[in-house]
Amino acid sequence: MPVKDVQQLVHELQVHQIELEMQNEELRRAQMELEVARDRYLDLYDFSPAGHLTLDRQATIVEANLRAGTLLGINRKDLIGQSLTGCIAAEDQGTFHRHCQGVLTAGTRQTCEVHLREKAGAACCLYLESLVVHEESGPITHWRISLLDVSDRKRAEQELEAQRAQLDGIISSAMDAIITVDEEQRILLFNRAAESMFGCPAADAVGQPLDRFIPERYRQAHQGHMSAFARAAAPARAKERGGTLFGLRATGEEFPFEASISHIRVGDRALFTVILRDITERKRAEEVLQASEAFTRSVLDSLTAHVCVLGRDGAILQTNEAWKDFARGNAHPAFVGGEVGQNYLDACRRAIADGQPKAPAILKGMTAVMAGREPSFSHLEF
Repeated sequence: MPVKDVQQLVHELQVHQIELEMQNEELRRAQMELEVARDRYLDLYDFSPAGHLTLDRQATIVEANLRAGTLLGINRKDLIGQSLTGCIAAEDQGTFHRHCQGVLTAGTRQTCEVHLREKAGAACCLYLESLVVHEESGPITHWRISLLDVSDRKRAEQELEAQRAQLDGIISSAMDAIITVDEEQRILLFNRAAESMFGCPAADAVGQPLDRFIPERYRQAHQGHMSAFARAAAPARAKERGGTLFGLRATGEEFPFEASISHIRVGDRALFTVILRDITERKRAEEVLQASEAFTRSVLDSLTAHVCVLGRDGAILQTNEAWKDFARGNAHPAFVGGEVGQNYLDACRRAIADGQPKAPAILKGMTAVMAGREPSFSHLEF
């Protein structure tokens, strides 16, 4: 072979050697990157906050991370080869079976919640999310499942449900009407007492405007009152008590009530809860009492005798006009300060201090009657 050809061949071999060395370096670099990626994957897999399992078609555990062992209360090494079905509580076996069938049959992502058998160190309730392992060809042989501990969330939901049930019970059994409305004055809550008060079932009231239960002549004032309250009230604890308002029953009858309003914000919504108390009977009783007091006053004032009504402690509760006229025109010490609210026995004591000879007997007799020791006492002259 000519020397020139030999030199050319050597040069080509040297170039090929350099290319192989470069390729080898690339392969070594790629291998290192793969090892780093593998180690990172293993760290993420093993120390993931969620449990991860790989199962075969019989739900036998093929692979498991550390968190899965913690959630199931079994050492990871002991998990391999066990059936996940054996960890599920008896009452949720059907749910888990349908979950497995859904994954293996449909091949789509499936989720469910199941309780575990009671075991020391194991979670109480798990959220499962599963997906099949897609091979390049052939039938489905494995599937992966993620486990999340939702025990705290389930307990919180149960506590919330218990509190909601308790609140519903309180609202339902409350003797006062309770109505909750939104910013548009649409009724959201209408308890049993409200049904009875307005003569309207909750099914017909919810979703309706609150104006339906307010007499027309009061509606404009009501809207202004609620708008002002919404602007001024502090969230959650703001309350306002109004005077006598009037409601409208389904029959068209108007009735007086008292109201207490609370204002809270839920997200970006303002909610108003109104507690109503029908005071129709109280108003009637007040009117009867006022009429009785007016009658008593007219009877007392019609008497020419000096009448003074005392309490058990001697305080003057009521007097008639004859007593007032006599007290104003009489300078006797016993009548000094003889007005309602003052103490008549103190006036007698002042008279005793002033040396009035009959005052001790009068004070003694009145005290005996007030204490219940004597049925009556009379004295012809002070």
